[in-house]
Amino acid sequence: MKIFIFSLIALIAISCTKRIDPQDGTFNYSARENIKSLDPIRGSDIYSQEIIGEVYEGLFHFHYLKRPLQAEPLLADGFPIVSPDGLTYTFKIKKNVFFQDSEVFPNKKGRALVAQDFIYSWKRMADPAGRSESYWIFQDHIVGLDEWRAKISKNEVTYDTPIPGLQAPDDHTLVVKLTKPYAQLLFVLTMGSTVAVPKEAVDFYGKEFINHPVGTGPFRLEHWIRGSRVTLVKNPTYRDEFYPSEGSKADEAAGLLKDAGKKLPLVDRIVVNEIMAEQPRWLLFLKGDLDVLMMSKDYLPEILEKGELKKSFVDQGISLDQPVSIDITYVSFNTENPFLKNKKIRQAISLTQDAAVLMERFYYNLAIRAHGPIPPNIAGYRADLKNPYGTYNLEKAKKLLAEAGYPGGKGLPVFQYEMASSHATARQMAEYFKQQLGHIGIRIHLIPNTWPQFTEKIKLKKADIFDMAWNGDYPDAENFLQLFYSKNISPGPNNSNFNNKDFDALYEKATNLPI
Repeated sequence: MKIFIFSLIALIAISCTKRIDPQDGTFNYSARENIKSLDPIRGSDIYSQEIIGEVYEGLFHFHYLKRPLQAEPLLADGFPIVSPDGLTYTFKIKKNVFFQDSEVFPNKKGRALVAQDFIYSWKRMADPAGRSESYWIFQDHIVGLDEWRAKISKNEVTYDTPIPGLQAPDDHTLVVKLTKPYAQLLFVLTMGSTVAVPKEAVDFYGKEFINHPVGTGPFRLEHWIRGSRVTLVKNPTYRDEFYPSEGSKADEAAGLLKDAGKKLPLVDRIVVNEIMAEQPRWLLFLKGDLDVLMMSKDYLPEILEKGELKKSFVDQGISLDQPVSIDITYVSFNTENPFLKNKKIRQAISLTQDAAVLMERFYYNLAIRAHGPIPPNIAGYRADLKNPYGTYNLEKAKKLLAEAGYPGGKGLPVFQYEMASSHATARQMAEYFKQQLGHIGIRIHLIPNTWPQFTEKIKLKKADIFDMAWNGDYPDAENFLQLFYSKNISPGPNNSNFNNKDFDALYEKATNLPI
């Protein structure tokens, strides 16, 4: 079970438009955490996916400007033909799409993409040896894939063993057979874990493949200095793709259509600086060495006046963007911990958190208190929902703790609180959480981590309590509800390892409903 602290709907980003010089052609930004992996099935976190999405491509992507979000063909040559029963999808694959030139191919020249590349890539995702974090999107959905997954680890099948639900009648046709209707399938096929990966690269690099991406995308990796910088350069063999011309009047007013019809990519180089500390990021932005910056709450008073960007920053060519973010931020319990399995202990902890203080102190009042897992702007969100354990009530918390058998926290161990980051704001939030739990006698030990360390502990179920955020993969409530589905426990996205048969039954019923 999770305490949903906030649903963030107004993350602050400021961007410097004067820094991007067409003659320079370099776009600079900063990752707030260390990049974990550039293997599409291992780097499912947002920081890794931002880079993976520049190098690799899948069958579908979201249109850049259309709202509400719409999945559109990318490597698919149009929308699929779907059988009347909704169980068979036939995709045509674009012709004349090539993997980037690489040492993994003969003569170092990238070969043409074929339908079989998707079958291989999705088998990699299913293979337990690959330690994929994303298999949950295909589990129970593709005919024969779960059975192949069970047998591959026993060496009873190979990658050459056919799967009934994944067929390639020819190089440019992919047939997917489902076990049941899957309304979210096209949404799922926009996800970075479903992209086309060439078998040659995996075989050539072996364990080092996580550091050597080879895709069909607009950029290729030039170099990656771990913990410091990732540099991507324009892929010279990228096919003709163009910036969209469809957009709203608001998009036009915001300048988002000024590049309509231009060939992609629009820049020659992307430099991603791995900078965890807030102050260095801010100073680099002010110097013009970063083109965009996700703002920390510590600097918001410096740049805002009555909710607007101060004139001194506007005069420097800096613009303010406040996108609506489809995500939730929460504190999670590992329910496989025998103490945290106790619902009353979890409820007591939830009641110690003062949302008003958190909102003002850490989010500059630019967030909405979440009382459930579905964020605003997603069908199923209920603004009137009130979680009885989502209020601040220390007396009720103490009473619940006593009812659980641990009055004043006596008899409870010191819980390990794993921090997803070591930067200042994360530390301050964790300290506040610790302070509040101290009011009812619960002790926790704060453990800072790098992002790769943190995710490794979570996937191995080695964390007691931890803070996290879930950025929606696609605009559907199912993507948030699956965080509680028992079949998605770690290393899947159900990091709390929550297991409730009643919830599972309702979730499975809901997934069969049309979008």
